[in-house]
Amino acid sequence: MGKKQKNKKKAPQSKENHSPSPAKKPAAAEKPSSTAKSSAKKSSAGHLPTVFLSAISLICGCLVMVIELTSSRVLAPYYGNTIYCWTGVIGTVLFAMSLGYLLGGFLAEKHPRQKLLYTLLIISGATASTIPFTASALANFLTNYDSYTTGPIVGSLLIFCLPAFCLSTIPPLCVKIISDNVKMVGVASGIVSSTSAIGSILGTFLTGFYLIPNFALSQIYYFTAVIPFVLCLVAYFLDKTSLNQKAIKTAALLIVSFSLWGVQGQVDVFPVVNGKKEIYKNLNSYHLVRVYDEKNYYLLTLDSTNEGALTKKEGNLIFRYTKYWELIKCFRSQEELKSACFVGGGAFAMPMIFHKNFPQCNIDAVEIDPELKEVGKRFFKLQESEKFHINIDDGRRWFRGKSNVYDFIFLDAFHGVRSIPHHLVTSEYFKELHTALTNDGVIAINVIAAREGKQSQLYKSLVKTIKQHFANIVVFAVNREMKKARTNLIFFVFKKSPNMVQARRKADKLLLGSMYYKKAAVIDDEYVAKFADHPILTDEYAPVEYMVAE
Repeated sequence: MGKKQKNKKKAPQSKENHSPSPAKKPAAAEKPSSTAKSSAKKSSAGHLPTVFLSAISLICGCLVMVIELTSSRVLAPYYGNTIYCWTGVIGTVLFAMSLGYLLGGFLAEKHPRQKLLYTLLIISGATASTIPFTASALANFLTNYDSYTTGPIVGSLLIFCLPAFCLSTIPPLCVKIISDNVKMVGVASGIVSSTSAIGSILGTFLTGFYLIPNFALSQIYYFTAVIPFVLCLVAYFLDKTSLNQKAIKTAALLIVSFSLWGVQGQVDVFPVVNGKKEIYKNLNSYHLVRVYDEKNYYLLTLDSTNEGALTKKEGNLIFRYTKYWELIKCFRSQEELKSACFVGGGAFAMPMIFHKNFPQCNIDAVEIDPELKEVGKRFFKLQESEKFHINIDDGRRWFRGKSNVYDFIFLDAFHGVRSIPHHLVTSEYFKELHTALTNDGVIAINVIAAREGKQSQLYKSLVKTIKQHFANIVVFAVNREMKKARTNLIFFVFKKSPNMVQARRKADKLLLGSMYYKKAAVIDDEYVAKFADHPILTDEYAPVEYMVAE
């Protein structure tokens, strides 16, 4: 009996016996491991279709490019629309994107993916909504941070880095979710990379050709902030949560979105920080155009540069350099001046005064920004006539195909802080001007530079460049005593050698001696020989922004 009982007890352990023991739990009821739990949580994200996730990555790529392109519009009023501004913006956004991709990849491996997607979309929308507020709050700081090179980098880091970073955390998460759906990481990565790149292309063209010309910056940033919220709402409805939860989340996001619209509509991205009385402001495709009421005169600024001023009653010029066009009277008689061209209209103050002094002369004013024509008519007494025409065109393109047309050309075009557009200072451009001039033609050029020291690079290179096509140059310094500091330098360039003795006599007679005497420097070959280390500016090599930044 004892042996039989022993055998009975051991029988259930026999390999042939597959009947489950009532004393033990079945294998299926065992607790899942922590890895299995994690996988179960993450797999819950599989409810979102691949097409929708691809759309999210496309839209994120688009929004990053919207931020990048509009950021130059925010920073240009402080640092000019130059290569340094674009370099700072592009470099900062790429830096933010690289960090965002890295963090997004780590988060995708450690957190439930669908909940993480909701969180990142909401955070991205929230950070994008801060852009106009941050830009407005930092206006005084950016105005006083007077660094032509590092200013755009600092401004981009403070205003645009965080939104671009947050948006860039989302595509890696989309890769992970899609790879769970299609079970192929390579395919998932290709889908997201392709759609994100397409989004960047769409964002580039959408911003440049539609958003900036038709919407205020605060409105563009509102759309940029709300779109991630909308994507989050769509994701909620594709989820399998209860209807009550969907309703609560939807209501919350709608309230946030409409609140942003109301608040951002009151934000001025470019507040007045200098205490001036601003009477007009508009950001167009070329400039931030502002007009200030300065009691006795109106002042026009384009981005961060004062471009023109005129007294309200008499219509007289305010800036000293704008009066230097009158020196043409010392070199050419009224009868000799039959046609003239002013490149860079601004407030059109100089060509208007020139027209009053030379009513018989045919005058063309060339300005690339069409809005300035309407601003000139509204605030600066601009009136066209049969002898005075405003032409909306580029200052270089205008002269192509023109030969022996103008007796006098005045170049006064700028596109940032002290910076002349590089294509308007090259040897090829001066060759075109030489062709456009009559045999006795004269060119006057306004340049902001020093004549000696580190800040004289633009001046010396420009002298060498002009000498390639014109043998006779006379330079007038508006502030003669400022040799090593920047001041307005007015170049007078002649096809034929000027009679300087006769010009001085005319200066006395016309009461222009204060401009002429002790300020004229005749540039001869011996003087130019000292500039051997400075390059001739060409279409292939014209580092104007670098020279200005020194």
